Amino acid sequence: MGKKKEQFLEKLNTIKKDLGHKQRFVIIDSETFKERWSFQLSAKNLFVAVGLSVIVLVVLTTILIAFTPLREYIPGYMQTDLMEQVYESTMTIDSLEQRMHNQELLLANIKAVVAGEIILDEVQKRDTLKSKPGLDVRSKSDSLLRQEIEAQDKYQVKAGTGDKRNVDNVHANNVESSNMIHTQMNFADNRSVSDYLFYTPLKGKVVSEFDPQKRHYGIDIAGSENAVVKSVYNGTVLFSDFTLKTGYIIAIQHPNNMISVYKHNSALLKHTGDVVRAGEPIAFIGNTGELTSGPHLHLELWYNGKSINPVEYISF
Repeated sequence: MGKKKEQFLEKLNTIKKDLGHKQRFVIIDSETFKERWSFQLSAKNLFVAVGLSVIVLVVLTTILIAFTPLREYIPGYMQTDLMEQVYESTMTIDSLEQRMHNQELLLANIKAVVAGEIILDEVQKRDTLKSKPGLDVRSKSDSLLRQEIEAQDKYQVKAGTGDKRNVDNVHANNVESSNMIHTQMNFADNRSVSDYLFYTPLKGKVVSEFDPQKRHYGIDIAGSENAVVKSVYNGTVLFSDFTLKTGYIIAIQHPNNMISVYKHNSALLKHTGDVVRAGEPIAFIGNTGELTSGPHLHLELWYNGKSINPVEYISF
């Protein structure tokens, strides 16, 4: 046993000497045999250098994966926040698709009304708009108003000079009875466009004229920032929502198949189905939608499905 222990210790000492023994590495030119570069390195130093290099590499790799987006490429790894964002994005997209579908249905009916294909009486009889899934442009208050109008047909006042004077007096005093509103909302009278006494929706400068040939079916009025847009006449809000091209838009149905449309508003004050009076605030001037280059009001007037020039009937 003593002899074997001595042999083991002798081998151990030999290994220690070999590890501590330095070797010289020389790089020479193969043609001139001139020494280019040399260094001395022992086995022990080589082992330490390789060990430290491996440790540094492992630490750097761990930091790179733990604190950079590279961790997302590790199979099976997924952040909880990212999963929540994906879920919220999916729900938002679904809601937007449903909203766009509803708006397309509503705009299709608006275009039909503007083109004269569907008049208010037909909608009232067949309730066409409410029969379509996901579309309800008539509020409960609007339906009740229509029922009252039908019940009060025998009390209607025909349009004429006296009727217009009565409207002016009521608006000037800001006092209008419920019966007068219903009478004004009769859609079966025979007045012409010249019989209307329109209220100026916005005081400003007309910067773009009425030009149907260029598909510009209204006029653009420049006004001060945050100016109030007012209804040109008594009526019921037919459409009040946001569209990509014209921004916040509100359309009002007036007596005798007259419709006024107000586009590019910054905010809307009335909802679909609301009853409004001439001169009543309905929106704020704005710059919303793709088809705009500055704050203004785009005003359109449609009579029996045809566009008319607002400048000929309204003083700005």
